[in-house]
Amino acid sequence: MRKRRVVITGIGVVSSVGMNVEEFWKNIKANKTGIKEISILNSEERYTCRNGGYIEKDDLKEATSKYKIRNPEKMVEMSILAAQEAMETSGLIDDFQNPEPQPCGVILGTGIGCIGVIEDMNEIIHKSGKGIRAVRPSAIPVSMANAVSSNISVKYQLTGPNYVITSACSSATAAIGNSWRMIADGYIDKVLAGGGDAVFSYSHFAAWTSLRVMSSIEDADTCCRPFDATRSGCVLGEGSAMLVLESLDSALERGATIYGEIVGYGESSDASHLTRPNPEGQIKAMKMALESAGISPEDIGYINAHGTATIANDTTESGSINEVFGEELSMEIPVSSFKPYYGHLLGGSGAIETLQLILGLKEGCIQGNRNLVTPDEECKLKLPVDSFESTKDYAMKNSFAFGGNNSVLVLKKYKK
Repeated sequence: MRKRRVVITGIGVVSSVGMNVEEFWKNIKANKTGIKEISILNSEERYTCRNGGYIEKDDLKEATSKYKIRNPEKMVEMSILAAQEAMETSGLIDDFQNPEPQPCGVILGTGIGCIGVIEDMNEIIHKSGKGIRAVRPSAIPVSMANAVSSNISVKYQLTGPNYVITSACSSATAAIGNSWRMIADGYIDKVLAGGGDAVFSYSHFAAWTSLRVMSSIEDADTCCRPFDATRSGCVLGEGSAMLVLESLDSALERGATIYGEIVGYGESSDASHLTRPNPEGQIKAMKMALESAGISPEDIGYINAHGTATIANDTTESGSINEVFGEELSMEIPVSSFKPYYGHLLGGSGAIETLQLILGLKEGCIQGNRNLVTPDEECKLKLPVDSFESTKDYAMKNSFAFGGNNSVLVLKKYKK
């Protein structure tokens, strides 16, 4: 059966480098970063990394108040705000207070879910003096991971399938990929896909510190250095990005703006180690994505790397790309990581990076490796530093996660 073409007709973003698409794209093109010293950290704690793509509480409150978005979980608030913008830009809603029911799915990715609410509940139990009696029954529905997709489904009256995919740092990419399959195979015409995470809760950030994969570079502007020989680890960020995926026929019938096209998806599991990446799984996912898109490695004009700036990730991913594309072609295809602009959004990283890539393909200008000064000799790739003109229509987006979860998208510049 011939698969339907799937295009992107709506985009929305909330991040440390921009609280909406216009602000986000303006700052990205100006080579600005949203990574800064995290204001909420206890000055007495011995954190390896004190920098991150943190979104200030007052900034989020100001942005959400316009749309009467209120939720006890920061991740959910950010995701609803991004969804609002995506639905508006797609033309699927014109009155956020009284939306009409419509058969649109909501499939989102999150790595850690509603951890803020869970942490708050634990604090209430131990500090209220009431013990478990202090916890309200409403804590159950607001703390479940699917609270984010369900709240969006209810608020905008989206009656299609609604659920959350949790596969660590590949969560949002998996959500986008599975939404693409659902539309391409004819099960539904429209899906709101994407994801997000709020990572700066006390216990969660402490756990990342204990993992010893965080950057120890003090300068906030340059602390995230994917593929650089001087890199010392990842830098976390928080936020959300949403995409409205739609069949081409539906988009053309509505006269919707088309930002780009998704043409392929591949996924696999390393099945070997919870934190150490395995090239075999990455290679399989990339090859599957190319095969599902019906193209060859030579058709790819750019690869958006997972690029976390850890020693293990960057060298393993580089080797996997070499295996799929060959060492000669790997030195011709530009490869970069977008994480130095807003940090690693964990489950939301695939969504925000896909959104940035779609904008780059649409305008013909893609960002290089910010903060790359001394390329690691073990990363045998073409690693541009500055923004560059995209000369081919196809691009690949990699997401390789803890747990051995690999998700890879193939995107295309839209042409009729």
